[in-house]
Amino acid sequence: MSKSVLITGATRGLGAALSQQLTERGWSVTSTSRRIRESSDAWVPLDLADLDQVRALADRWQREERGPIDVLICNAGVQHGTLAERSAQGFEQTFAVNHLAHFLLVQVMRPFLAEDATVVFVASGTHDPAERTGMPHPRIEPLEQLATPAPTPSQSDRTAGLRAYTTSKLCNVLCGYELERRLRAEGASVSVQLYDPGLMPGSGLVRHHPGWFQWLWRVLIPVARHFARRIVLPEQSAAILSNLLDDPAFRHGPTRYWSVGEVVESSETSRDPALAARLWTLSAALTALH
Repeated sequence: MSKSVLITGATRGLGAALSQQLTERGWSVTSTSRRIRESSDAWVPLDLADLDQVRALADRWQREERGPIDVLICNAGVQHGTLAERSAQGFEQTFAVNHLAHFLLVQVMRPFLAEDATVVFVASGTHDPAERTGMPHPRIEPLEQLATPAPTPSQSDRTAGLRAYTTSKLCNVLCGYELERRLRAEGASVSVQLYDPGLMPGSGLVRHHPGWFQWLWRVLIPVARHFARRIVLPEQSAAILSNLLDDPAFRHGPTRYWSVGEVVESSETSRDPALAARLWTLSAALTALH
């Protein structure tokens, strides 16, 4: 029997490449996207900027009696140059889409996960200040302001917007570790993995940035990939993750942080269980999770 996978953010980039490659490998793939012409068994609409749509996906899964999910891949992400964009619920959109929506998605889809399912959070090396990524270091405190950050002077809007992204990826890692701890406490056999796909020119991550920045992303950075291991095309990173997903040791092993296929140690902050527990409590409150 083929394995089933649910992938968020499959319009382009890693999600699109992963959907295609896993389909070719015989997986039963369900992909989500903000805009699709018509939904089907293979494609379902999901705008992660609206938490009501996340809940609606779970309702649809139950109503249509779709089968159990072997792998849930929390992949979709946005990156803005400011803090101005808001989600349907009024939260800062980068935090809402990259972290809150995926936090809620895992919770509402829990009843549909196979007994030995795997949850994969797509992370980023930008979550780690020790990595020389050129991005602002994440700033997770005060935790209570992540969803509704204070306004910033116009000259620092861009830095604040990029920091919101790196902070949201730190939240992904913290959430992954905390989910694993809670699953173990429950005695559940669902496993959690953290996958950093590397810097991927050609993805749609910078679609909200100015034209010159998108040009760098499309033209200059792809050239640099010949000199840097962590700069890879989406198809290459998808192939690495596809291979990992075919390996039971990855799907059912202990939670680890994978950087372009290699196990590395995530940032010190990301491994703080007290901080992770606080973030979990906050996220549950913001998503009205009962």
